[in-house]
Amino acid sequence: MSNRNKFVTINIEKWLLDLADLPPAEGNIYMRLRLKMLHTGKPLPDNLRALAALASCSVNELEDALDLLLETGHIIRQDDGHLWNLDLEKELKDSNEKLNKSSERARKAAEARWHKHKEEVKDVN
Repeated sequence: MSNRNKFVTINIEKWLLDLADLPPAEGNIYMRLRLKMLHTGKPLPDNLRALAALASCSVNELEDALDLLLETGHIIRQDDGHLWNLDLEKELKDSNEKLNKSSERARKAAEARWHKHKEEVKDVN
């Protein structure tokens, strides 16, 4: 993910429905992991100690929660072992597309203003 504005439109209703299917502890862990993925824009390495610290739980609690989250499809394990969420991938892709379109519109508007200014200066001279 670039260093540009990381504004992402998320579907809160979908997130809440995802949480409604989970027990409280697993829901808490899921949201913390998903928010970290959202923040970095990258899959999480399967480092149980680091993930447990991120989720503010023990390694055993994290292992139990991950078992459920993987089983229910809330989180997937990629071929390289990293943890990811496919809905989040779509949200990030959509956000980047909107950001690129917005940047392109802003660039064109700035160019139009610049050319108009140059023409006005040329007319004055």
